[in-house]
Amino acid sequence: MAHKHRYMKAKIGPFQELPHGRLPGQGIVPKEAYPEIVRRAKDECNAAIGRDYGVTGQTIGRIVRRAGQ
Repeated sequence: MAHKHRYMKAKIGPFQELPHGRLPGQGIVPKEAYPEIVRRAKDECNAAIGRDYGVTGQTIGRIVRRAGQ
């Protein structure tokens, strides 16, 4: 079977200055909550814990690693 080399309309937009850092709606996990997060991480999914604090499961994983040391 032959592949069709058809023209694709891919328009490149103008340069945009993108925001850096955390977005205004994202949460910050307080240090007082770290022991509870470590305890919950043993039997709950990181993403489920992260939803409670407004962060991702990856962030919760980092907190668990740091607090577990």
